[in-house]
Amino acid sequence: MSNHFYFLICAAVAPVIAGLGYICAKDRYHKEPLNMLIGAFFCGVLCTIPVFIVEFFLEFFLKAFVDSPSPLLYAFWTAFIVAACTEECLKFLFLYGFIWKSPEFDERFDGIVYGVFVSLGFACAENLLYVFGSFSSEGVFAAFQTSFMRAIFSIPCHFFCGVILGYYLSLAKFETTNRFSPIAQGNTILKGLFFSILFHGIYDFILFYQSALNANANQDAEWSFETCVTNIVLFVIFLVFNIVFWRIGGRRIGHLANLLQPDLRFESDAFITCSCCGKTYESDLLSCPRCNQLTEQSFRDQESANFNPQYQQLHTFNNFYANHDTQFPNRNPYDMQ
Repeated sequence: MSNHFYFLICAAVAPVIAGLGYICAKDRYHKEPLNMLIGAFFCGVLCTIPVFIVEFFLEFFLKAFVDSPSPLLYAFWTAFIVAACTEECLKFLFLYGFIWKSPEFDERFDGIVYGVFVSLGFACAENLLYVFGSFSSEGVFAAFQTSFMRAIFSIPCHFFCGVILGYYLSLAKFETTNRFSPIAQGNTILKGLFFSILFHGIYDFILFYQSALNANANQDAEWSFETCVTNIVLFVIFLVFNIVFWRIGGRRIGHLANLLQPDLRFESDAFITCSCCGKTYESDLLSCPRCNQLTEQSFRDQESANFNPQYQQLHTFNNFYANHDTQFPNRNPYDMQ
């Protein structure tokens, strides 16, 4: 094989490795097992197979029902339905199936770590296909140009979409308001899926719309002043969008990365240690995220509610007679039979 082959592999894989190294460096206090990280990465790689199958049928659907779609319709359908919705939904299914019930998913930042590994596993496989596709059709220079542009824009887009998915998955699992409410939990997960599809769709929409406009201009064999201005405006919007998207993703990383710090973990009442498995976790949780052992306070509350007859009588009395003080002014709650 020529040297170009190895250089192209390095160019396609290097930004993925950089993203994985960055998110691992952010997970400073409780590193994830290497086998779990490798498994999450290859889940993303395997995700490309159903994604390409679904995308093929969705593209065929548009061509079958619309002979010559407008640039706006083509960009919207391809960006939001074919690419963003398909890729983010399937990446989420692989991510959820891999980590949701895993004992290693035991703190908030884990969701972002595994979300990024799944997302960049998909991005790595996609990047190799695009780079070598350019190499086979247009040559070495076009392949390096493709790898460079995707390293700057496409890989960060997949990276931060994984951050969004993992962030809301962690909120759904560990936030107190979500842990014991399946409806609230589902709403939080859907919110993460919605935002990842939205950001991914906007990213692709700008590129596909610009590509469709340029294709029409090339067919007409002339570039009007309006087409040139539109390209410049779309490029500026694309740059601004990426900067905003990166800032949002960076804040999500910082929010969860700063929750578990050594001084809080070991010297503050903000964290407690599970008496069953030894896991250190936030004191606002009602049970251990690893073994589901109730905290002492929540166990006492449950014991009082479930096993103390006097507590149950008092609770029933307070609910039933709260609005009947004039009829039962001297009623004793412990005399209820």
